[in-house]
Amino acid sequence: MGVQLVLGWLVTSAVVLGPLYFLREIDVNPLRYLGFLLVYVIVCNLFTPSYDTGDLGWGGGTVDNPFSYSDDQNRFWRNIAMLMYPGKLVWWTLRLTWRAIGTMGKR
Repeated sequence: MGVQLVLGWLVTSAVVLGPLYFLREIDVNPLRYLGFLLVYVIVCNLFTPSYDTGDLGWGGGTVDNPFSYSDDQNRFWRNIAMLMYPGKLVWWTLRLTWRAIGTMGKR
């Protein structure tokens, strides 16, 4: 669990601090960014989009099937799921850290 936790915190740090570094160049309030990030992580924890991986278009989703509407929906939800992966990773790291702190005194 120690290696997972260290890797999780490295990636979480990049997910949280990376955009903050670039947003400070355009004078975005850091508290507003952290508030947005908190809402994003909570939404990522509560919502998991589902999509049919077999109906993403031609070539596994690389080419649109012009005769099908459902592949457009499935590609949309796949893209939403991919946008949610960083937030899910942050939540997973926080949850793993909470469990590690909880088991410290039980050894």
